[in-house]
Amino acid sequence: MNLVLRHTLWLFLVCAAVPTAHAQEMEQSADAAEAPQVSDPTPWRQGLGVGVRGEVDVLRLGPTTELIPAVSVSYTWQKLGGVATVLVQRAPGLRAEGQFHPITLGQVRPYARLGATAFFGEKDAQGAPTFLGSVSGRAALGVDMQLTPHLTVFADMAYEHFLTRNELYRPQSVLFSLGVALFP
Repeated sequence: MNLVLRHTLWLFLVCAAVPTAHAQEMEQSADAAEAPQVSDPTPWRQGLGVGVRGEVDVLRLGPTTELIPAVSVSYTWQKLGGVATVLVQRAPGLRAEGQFHPITLGQVRPYARLGATAFFGEKDAQGAPTFLGSVSGRAALGVDMQLTPHLTVFADMAYEHFLTRNELYRPQSVLFSLGVALFP
């Protein structure tokens, strides 16, 4: 009888334990289903990007202020990147900048840029065209905001100091820029 009692007790414990384990699994899956699902933010695109922007010199704001359109090609890898920009205006410009992203805050990424801008096809004081005109050093602070995995908007403020210049440019400029970039 002792053997029958032991087997009965063992069978009772096994049968009691199986539903308890199954009930715990069901409770855990129910808790997981009720918990709000938080998705990770879309990872920042790395690599090649193409952008368009408009910029204005805030030191020259007035009724005749021109919005200067620009097209850029960028390459970003983690915290570092580079940008080449063509300024579309009467005397076209070419800008080259290095870019640093110190932190990433979800969909927002601040950046700092250092570079130079050169303008071509300007006229000198006598009215004769020159190949290379004004040249400036440049520093900018801005922010990118990723809207989709392939689309980013950005805004920045830049200070430019002209090392060589003609009458078209003041010795200093403060530029506000707003644009959009596509990462194919």
